[in-house]
Amino acid sequence: RYFQNTPSGVIISKIKGLIDKYEMLFGDMWHTIGKTAVTTLFCVLSLAFINSLIFCLMVMWCVITLALMIPMSFKLHDLAATTASSKHRVIGLLSDNITNIFSLFYFAKRQREYARAKDEITKDYIPQFLKVAKYWFRFCLLGSILYCTMLIAIFFLVIWMRQEHLLTARDVVFVLM
Repeated sequence: RYFQNTPSGVIISKIKGLIDKYEMLFGDMWHTIGKTAVTTLFCVLSLAFINSLIFCLMVMWCVITLALMIPMSFKLHDLAATTASSKHRVIGLLSDNITNIFSLFYFAKRQREYARAKDEITKDYIPQFLKVAKYWFRFCLLGSILYCTMLIAIFFLVIWMRQEHLLTARDVVFVLM
């Protein structure tokens, strides 16, 4: 029933999307997630040996960041999945039209199929894509604000601690790096 009711172009597009996502997933697992997680963990744990106050501040920042960003990432995933489905329908429609191009010419269905494709793109795919893009912007903006806030807080804390002789110059350089 699925194969009878689903255009072949949609199926091919989903298979291609699945393959692309696996390639992206395995690439991102190390380069984005793994590398960032290992670096953050190493840096935060290293701060425990330098100063417990800075360490606690960093742990608190990590917890707050994760608490805010993880739910947003799930919503972003759901929006992206909806957009991907819309994209697969558009690619499937276009693929089927190309496959059946001579039938469209012979039976004068070009205008109807053009209107159908335009409708699918403008009324479904583009609005879905814009939702993802806007939410992605908010996601990145929040991440940037959290990161900048952490940097500024650490910077001022380190300056204050240095003035109070609670950190050595070497510790200041390590923390700021």
